[in-house]
Amino acid sequence: MTFNIASYQRLLMEDFLREGGELQTREFVHPREFAGLHERVIVNCTGYGARALMGDDSVIPVRGQTARLVPQPEVDYLVAYRGHNLVAVPRRDGILVATQEPGDFGNADASVDRGVSERAVERLAWLFA
Repeated sequence: MTFNIASYQRLLMEDFLREGGELQTREFVHPREFAGLHERVIVNCTGYGARALMGDDSVIPVRGQTARLVPQPEVDYLVAYRGHNLVAVPRRDGILVATQEPGDFGNADASVDRGVSERAVERLAWLFA
């Protein structure tokens, strides 16, 4: 099952705020700082940052590249090109093309590589040629 994450996020945020929730952005350098919070619930959205913050070396970075194509309402299916690490997900705001390259598992490099995205879109176009 896939869903439009932007719409779903907006729905969740509207519900949360309507029920009295509030957002605060804070920076923590050590988990012991959590004890100073007055809130009863903490949502950890640190992603890969959890590795350093929590000292958890089991969190493994996985690099990847995404490209976004123009919205195409007639596309109502997902493409997963197995063995080629290529996925195309239709969304209202555009078709998301995601790919990974050899060596991306365990790679924390967050720099953008436009060439990787372009090759992914070319592979996707080849599938439909």
